[in-house]
Amino acid sequence: MAKEIRIMEFSGNTDNSQIFNSIVSNNAKLAAARAYKEYGRYGLIEEVVVENYKQEDSKAKEAVLAFASSVAGIETPTNTDTLAFAFDNNTFKTVVNSIYSKTLSTMMINYRSPQIDALAQRDRVPVGGSMTYPIKSKALPIAQRGSYGSNNSSVFTEATGSIVVTPVPYVIGKSLDYIRMFNEGYDWSYDVAKVYAGLMFAKYKLIVDSIYTNAAILASPFYQANFADATYTQLASDLSMYAGNDAITAYGTLPAWQAIAALATSGGFTTKDEYIRNAFLQKVLGVDSMILSQFTDASAPFTSGTAAGLRTIPDNKVILVPTGTDKICKLVEEQYIRVKEVDANDNNLNRMEFVFTQSFEAKIATASPFGIVGTTAASE
Repeated sequence: MAKEIRIMEFSGNTDNSQIFNSIVSNNAKLAAARAYKEYGRYGLIEEVVVENYKQEDSKAKEAVLAFASSVAGIETPTNTDTLAFAFDNNTFKTVVNSIYSKTLSTMMINYRSPQIDALAQRDRVPVGGSMTYPIKSKALPIAQRGSYGSNNSSVFTEATGSIVVTPVPYVIGKSLDYIRMFNEGYDWSYDVAKVYAGLMFAKYKLIVDSIYTNAAILASPFYQANFADATYTQLASDLSMYAGNDAITAYGTLPAWQAIAALATSGGFTTKDEYIRNAFLQKVLGVDSMILSQFTDASAPFTSGTAAGLRTIPDNKVILVPTGTDKICKLVEEQYIRVKEVDANDNNLNRMEFVFTQSFEAKIATASPFGIVGTTAASE
């Protein structure tokens, strides 16, 4: 059974408010730096660098304990005995978890995710809120040849629809072996970073799934199951025509591009050479191209039986998106993160277990088309 932890709010110009906000801001930066160090290469978290990270993390931990003790009116913990006493104090525990929760919320607002931003628009709503995206028709009024005495004009009606995206709750569990907080090498920010990265991964997976499995696209000419020069360039041309934008960018994993490299005719595609020489793609058959870093949550051992399921992005498809237009996917998230303490392990005196809940959802919501191309050879 889980009980929701009361979150303290410090407001106004009081000393407590200023100290609380300073601690939260500092913790958010440290946790973001730690998250980038661990997961930054995937493009999931923007680059954040902190000089003398280990010293700053130690200071941050001391600041949290000192502030929580001050609010609770107890001695600041300096060893495992006084630390255990402090965590038995409900006010102390509430302040610590208020900082934990507020830090995560601050990170969600202040720090970008380059790979998410490439594919989706992020919008935030209050608790219980949703976002409505109007979708307007691209159709133009039809010009008809007229003549005297005839009445053959068609009155154009502007067709407008909308897509509502309502966040749904996602939950992450995290154990805090708080008695270890004074151990050498204990990384306070790493606990926050792992929760943050876990939530970001869940959002990214939602976005990828909504794009690559979109039923409307898979049933349209914007989907080509197999690759060939002619179908690829035709699809890019159709996207440019329909989006009213000549700039198209294609996204795919390195294995996806390598599979296409074996199929493309010489002169139109130089992925292998360009990637080896420059470590990035330029153009494939006239289309700007980007490599998406593969990502996994490592939720199971990496074996021949689990490998495919642990890869987040399909390695057998490339997506083509008009550049600079409305993002094809919308990620709507509540900026408030709930914290609940799990009672199941109360028999462990030196450990607390928490459940972090944030609501979010991702859907395709745009009037701009996108395309999907498979990486197998088209039949002749």
